[in-house]
Amino acid sequence: MRENSIEPDLPIMSALVSAFGAANNIDGVRSATHSALKLENVDGRLFVDIICAFTTCGAYQEALDIFHSSKCPKNIQTCTATMQAYIDSGKVKDAERIYNKMRINKSEGGYGFLPNARAHTTMLNGYEKSLMWSSAVNLLRKLEQVNIVNNKEDFVPNEIHYNVVLSACGKCGEWSIAESIFHSMRTRDVPTTIITFSTLIAAYGRSGETLRARCLYNLMRNEGIFPDDYSFVGLILGHAVKRDLRAALDVRNLMASENLTETVHTYNALIYAADVCGEYEKVVSLYESMLRANLEPNRTTRELVVNVGKKGAKFYEETQLAANVASAAAGLVGVVGMALGRW
Repeated sequence: MRENSIEPDLPIMSALVSAFGAANNIDGVRSATHSALKLENVDGRLFVDIICAFTTCGAYQEALDIFHSSKCPKNIQTCTATMQAYIDSGKVKDAERIYNKMRINKSEGGYGFLPNARAHTTMLNGYEKSLMWSSAVNLLRKLEQVNIVNNKEDFVPNEIHYNVVLSACGKCGEWSIAESIFHSMRTRDVPTTIITFSTLIAAYGRSGETLRARCLYNLMRNEGIFPDDYSFVGLILGHAVKRDLRAALDVRNLMASENLTETVHTYNALIYAADVCGEYEKVVSLYESMLRANLEPNRTTRELVVNVGKKGAKFYEETQLAANVASAAAGLVGVVGMALGRW
């Protein structure tokens, strides 16, 4: 463009910053940011795009430096983008400070505006990611109370907010709290979708509450909601916690009855179940079945199989099983990685 004496305008530079961020090109983000900030009349949208691009590239400090610079306007959008940068860098408490500072008047050192629904979601996601279930529940309850006083859309807890808190509780073994949140959703007429049901099923599963998980699954089907693979992951996890591999494997029959094929997620859950039950040979069998089904192993698969490979080598050192498990691990991390001790 510059070769034709055409100077990029603000929307173009903003799009360029975002494109470099999406491509994980940190040098491109830096260069485009440097050029964009030289333009006149830069707006908050540009700063949001810059902060998000640096965050996507993992350059969290650069994202934060942009926000804390004097040029960056402090509004809901830039604050929310910065909260995400803090969360992704593992500094949830700093994100919380930004969130709380929004509510404080400028005369008192705050930003002088109230968080919107997107900001609430970002903060709740941060709590969920950091396993801070009680903080997530407390924030949700505050939103419910604010909604009673101020029934504006930005203060109405929505399905996403509830589902995130359900997930946080489930990951921390707080299935009874998750259950109460589910009932709160129903009482408040908040939609309970497949995501809601699958999340609560997983919460039950992680705590070994297999009967509750299956009852909720049946309720979901009775309400005409079709299951997804995560619904079955939760059921499998419950049996894994109880060290009942046969019951975990039987979940495959339930999937088949719903005309659903197994996914990398259900295979990972089954591999985990076989692992905790000490059935290392079954791990190899499941892994091979997964490959025959042309399913691409993901990071979780890798971690599971590599970990089982170590156990298999330890407990079955003199057997062919050890070689089989090690071979599966080698297929994931490579022989060189194993030789270097990286597995």
